[in-house]
Amino acid sequence: METNVSEQTITQENRPEIKQHFGKSFEIQNIKNGDLVPVGGNSIFSNKFDMEVVADFDNFKDFFEEAYKLVVESDLVDLKQKLDSKDMDINEKLFSVMYAFSQKIGEKYFYNPEFYSSNRETTRKNLYKERDKTTKLSDIFGLNSEECAEIAILAQGFLQSEGVSSSYFAGEVLWGEDHDYGEPHSFIIIRENDKQYIYDPANPIINKRFPSIYSLDKDFDAEIAKGQKIFVTAKNLRNKNEAFFGAGNMTAVIPEKHIV
Repeated sequence: METNVSEQTITQENRPEIKQHFGKSFEIQNIKNGDLVPVGGNSIFSNKFDMEVVADFDNFKDFFEEAYKLVVESDLVDLKQKLDSKDMDINEKLFSVMYAFSQKIGEKYFYNPEFYSSNRETTRKNLYKERDKTTKLSDIFGLNSEECAEIAILAQGFLQSEGVSSSYFAGEVLWGEDHDYGEPHSFIIIRENDKQYIYDPANPIINKRFPSIYSLDKDFDAEIAKGQKIFVTAKNLRNKNEAFFGAGNMTAVIPEKHIV
């Protein structure tokens, strides 16, 4: 684990390399302990991200170790058989990493009765406003005010520690092809050999313990690189539901034009 992020050092604006995409969408391939990561803006009419969080991964050492233990204890032979029986086309070792994270975050945070409290969003915004650029990831989780951005940042930190080729993506999602507008959403892009997957750590399924992993028929990176509003069709490996992940600008979506 990297050097502890103290109260004295978190004001130093260590920023990760950000790859900007269409609209407000962006991608980060490596988030280091202590990095200041954009998580949103106070205005939907501006591309400015004035809400940022310090990725203090050192304060999640115990959490990461518990998840790592699950990965190590995985029976990969048995896991492969189970994945095959559910027609889930994914490497069992890779799956075990996302499964471990979803198990542990579901156990530690998603079952907290305060997680869906009515003032969660307000608490989160107030914390960012009051502490400006010194709000830590552990502060947000400590108050159970985490949303998709913070959850995806934590997931990216764990995936990095496990050597998974991944990146944090702040973009938009359509939960149905008939939805008129994309919803701001943060998720993870996984790259495994010649395959790509989308991991949505903020929306685990099956009692909030099973990872939502989506397969892609299109090359997500190539589509996003076109620099236009676009949503890539993705299919959940477990329940086979479709969703559409991509880059947008909060304007109306025309399915035949914007969905591939």
